[in-house]
Amino acid sequence: MTLHSLVPGYVPLADRAVWSRRFFYVNALLGLVAIASGFMQLNLFSHIADGTVTTEELTRNDMRQWIITLAQLVLTLATAIPFLRWFHRATMNLPALEAPSAYTPNEAVAGFFIPVVNLMRPCRAMREIWAGSRPVAAGKDGPTSDVASPVGFAVVDLWWVLFVFAGLANHLASRVVRRVDTLDGYRAGTWILIASDVMVVTGALLAAYLVVRITNGQERRHAGLGSPDSPA
Repeated sequence: MTLHSLVPGYVPLADRAVWSRRFFYVNALLGLVAIASGFMQLNLFSHIADGTVTTEELTRNDMRQWIITLAQLVLTLATAIPFLRWFHRATMNLPALEAPSAYTPNEAVAGFFIPVVNLMRPCRAMREIWAGSRPVAAGKDGPTSDVASPVGFAVVDLWWVLFVFAGLANHLASRVVRRVDTLDGYRAGTWILIASDVMVVTGALLAAYLVVRITNGQERRHAGLGSPDSPA
């Protein structure tokens, strides 16, 4: 008998975590490329003011920015697939790990897509996953959970704040460019896009960290609950 069979309903997250982590790392890498491209565009704007920019340079800049934007959109959608599979399974594991949860797996995932609800539910669900993935230790009255780390909850909150504000900043940049069709408007929009990409990079790295820590935490908690040395 393996440890995985000692607590019914538990399924390891390792396979799902591998792909989620890889996609988040690629998101961070592409975000760095987008930041570099943004600074290249700012440099181009300074040459426009001097009147030393050719039509070919403008065309190449627009094409580069368009390709990066499209790549980020496609990658974001692609990343959602392995991450939401991981998120769904992580939530589903909580009852088997003797951890409370206010949401079913389907409710937790649906929270990403329901307007208004998606501002808070994903963060709350991730907090529950984090709290319910703490390793356990043998106590006099049976297995007991380690105290939840406030630092861990802060990482969850920061990840979600960055995710939300990155999207808002991206939308704001588009509005600025459309409403202020001047060189200064384009420059301001580019700075906002750079700020958005910085948040994307940081948020992606934090998401990868959470995936790794929660995956390992659930494995250790499961082993602790199913340990033959734990009091019955």
